[in-house]
Amino acid sequence: MTTTPIVHLIHRAGQRADAAFLAAARGNRTTPAQAAVLVALDGTDGLSQTQLTGRTGIDRSTMAGIVRRLLKRKLVTRRRNHVDKRAYVVVLSGAGEDLVADLREATERTDETLLASVPAKYRAALVEGLSLISATPSAEAAE
Repeated sequence: MTTTPIVHLIHRAGQRADAAFLAAARGNRTTPAQAAVLVALDGTDGLSQTQLTGRTGIDRSTMAGIVRRLLKRKLVTRRRNHVDKRAYVVVLSGAGEDLVADLREATERTDETLLASVPAKYRAALVEGLSLISATPSAEAAE
């Protein structure tokens, strides 16, 4: 019996999650990664791109592109860091704050859609397993 490698199953599940999120977000032109950044910024006084990378797990080069696109859409702004005046932090704009509530709802709908395909008795174990995998530092983080 040949089994599908876990890495492929996780990749396919990620593709399905992205598609479900985009459908739930109803065309607000926000990707799941952009949503993760906006939600991470919510309730903060601003975060550096390094802090955003740590909170979201998005790599540095991808984060730079995401922030650039969010700046272009005027969902975030940049300002000087209060502590280190040489550094900048990314801050939600008013439009970004307005969008966050919609993104949280889209995320909840996405979770419901994805978990609907998993028998109820396995849901907690699935979430726990994914949480453990996600919390384990990657080899890239150690470099």
